[in-house]
Amino acid sequence: APLFVFAGIIMFAIGTGFLEPASRGLISQAAGPRQQGVVQGGSQSIQSLAMVVGPLIGGVLYTQSGHVAPFWGSACVVVLAIVATLLAVPAIRAHRAMVGTA
Repeated sequence: APLFVFAGIIMFAIGTGFLEPASRGLISQAAGPRQQGVVQGGSQSIQSLAMVVGPLIGGVLYTQSGHVAPFWGSACVVVLAIVATLLAVPAIRAHRAMVGTA
């Protein structure tokens, strides 16, 4: 069992290392030069809030619904994130084409 924990930690660290710069780059491209600070700050605030609220919700799910509930809850959040990304990409591309940075 400790091997799985270590493997999970390593995968989380690698995934975060790939995800953070890519998401920051996409966010910075979606905002104009004058809105960069506001958008980056808002993104960081949402991320910080998620890091506080996520474990709290996971703990409540675990105590109220059992040990499997946090995993299903996380799976639902991941599916929602994938859908949001798929919906956002065409809008970002259209915005970039309109601004002329494509």
